Amino acid sequence: MDIKNCFLNADDSILFKAFEEFLEHEETGNLKSGIIKNIAYQINQFQAISIAINFVEMELLKEMAIRYYERN
Repeated sequence: MDIKNCFLNADDSILFKAFEEFLEHEETGNLKSGIIKNIAYQINQFQAISIAINFVEMELLKEMAIRYYERN
């Protein structure tokens, strides 16, 4: 699975929901079931879940930044 494509092909509402999950995870240290965790579990076959979550969150943030700065 290519993590980048998961967010590249997502609409803005999905990115926003995933970003809310990310912010809650940053604040509480607890990642509830949702977009980030689902993608992380799909790529988990190759690395530890905590590493997979980190990869997913970084790709989410990159895609959000690209969309924001391309529009402004």
